[in-house]
Amino acid sequence: MKKILVFLFIFCFATAAIAGWSVENVLDIYVIKSSVIGKGGTIVPKGVKKVKKGENQTYYFVAYEGYKIHDIIIDNKSFKDMGNTGEGWESFTFTDVIDNHTIEVVFKKK
Repeated sequence: MKKILVFLFIFCFATAAIAGWSVENVLDIYVIKSSVIGKGGTIVPKGVKKVKKGENQTYYFVAYEGYKIHDIIIDNKSFKDMGNTGEGWESFTFTDVIDNHTIEVVFKKK
């Protein structure tokens, strides 16, 4: 079993080296998960996005006809609960990313 684990470990790092990655590069990748709760619009980009340490990532909120933004939830913190109405929000940018994040948008009928 130890031989298999050692082989897998060496194989993974050899593959990363061939691809031009370093251990630091692999460890400095973070994930931002974006989604829409319910219906009434979309978020762009949607889904899982990998971001390098220190980079910025912007998300755009697009309400469909007859809908508006009701809430934006970032890392499980509701903007609505913090007194923000969502009015005028068209985008959000994670700056200098150094951790994993989530972003969700909720739309409601006008």
